[in-house]
Amino acid sequence: MPPFRYGFGWVPREIPDCAPVIAEFEARLAAPEFRPLLEAEPARFARLLRPICRALGLTPPEPLRQLPAATGAPPAPDDWRAPHTSVPRRGDPEFDALSLKIA
Repeated sequence: MPPFRYGFGWVPREIPDCAPVIAEFEARLAAPEFRPLLEAEPARFARLLRPICRALGLTPPEPLRQLPAATGAPPAPDDWRAPHTSVPRRGDPEFDALSLKIA
């Protein structure tokens, strides 16, 4: 079997029998009850749905087309996250103290 050929619409090229599933997905994207969800958080849904649309050979819905593509930069850390702490390793004094408490 030859390797997959990625790009716009690669899923229907590789799996010809998936046309009904693609049609169902396209109908759900175009459904009126789905539009408020897209408009509420367009960046989130664009990140999730644009790659799927590209693989299936579909044009994304209007709210998702207006956003710029992701740059690949990591998101900024949130303030609520606890500061990173290292995990104690075997041989560290902290690890030995923990293992004595457990035993």
